Amino acid sequence: MKIKKVLTVALALGLVGLLLTSCSSEGSETTTTPVATSTQTTTTAQYKEVADTDFKSGKYMHNASVYEFDKTNKKIIITDYKNYTAYKNNEGTKKLDTTVKFVESTFGNAVYFEYNSNQVLLYLRDGKPRKYTKTSGGYSDDGLVNVLSIIEPTYGTFVSAAETQKKVDSEGNYIMDGDNYVTETFYLFLELTETDAKVYVSDNNQTHGAAALHEVSNYELRIINGYVTISIPHKNGDYDVSLRFTSSTTIRYTNSYEKRGDYSCAGTLTKVN
Repeated sequence: MKIKKVLTVALALGLVGLLLTSCSSEGSETTTTPVATSTQTTTTAQYKEVADTDFKSGKYMHNASVYEFDKTNKKIIITDYKNYTAYKNNEGTKKLDTTVKFVESTFGNAVYFEYNSNQVLLYLRDGKPRKYTKTSGGYSDDGLVNVLSIIEPTYGTFVSAAETQKKVDSEGNYIMDGDNYVTETFYLFLELTETDAKVYVSDNNQTHGAAALHEVSNYELRIINGYVTISIPHKNGDYDVSLRFTSSTTIRYTNSYEKRGDYSCAGTLTKVN
């Protein structure tokens, strides 16, 4: 009887040990199984690398950032500048200095690099450089990337083409002639010196009055989207007149809408003297 009891106990202990070994083995496999390699693919896996792209070496701008692209060495440097003086003095803040790849995309062969954990493509559409950004939450078609072509201001007097607006009374209400709005034709003048920028309005393109519509002294030259620019704040307003120098004799301008009858418009100012 004692021998039978001992064998029974030994058999029971053996079964328990076998179960414990089995459980330990299963737990070990669960904790050490590697993550599937399909979840560890690189960010460029979706793009096929190619030998070349039509995107040319040079300096480009998107908003206030300068993109310096070296196609031969497959490098790109992104730098921000506080203003145009900082750009001339090479006093910028470098945001990125990295190598790039040429990849096949839905836009054709493009320049690929990563910036702020996003995937960026630079490509050509109808011969014009553009930027596309893919983020963790979606994508952004960032539009045109302008070639950096610095044109410094020419000082003197500039005048716009004829513009038309609905005429308002002293309280800002549109003036009616029966069922029709009364309109008026006007011209904008810009008087630009090294320190002052003044905008005038006139009913002709030969002369203007003494009182400026908007003005700024000691203005700051900035570079935005490839152009030297000046911003003239509206008097008693929240918006501005923006100037973009396009040649020695022409300036692209936008007088932002603030209220009715405020001579808001956009076009080209041409140098007259």
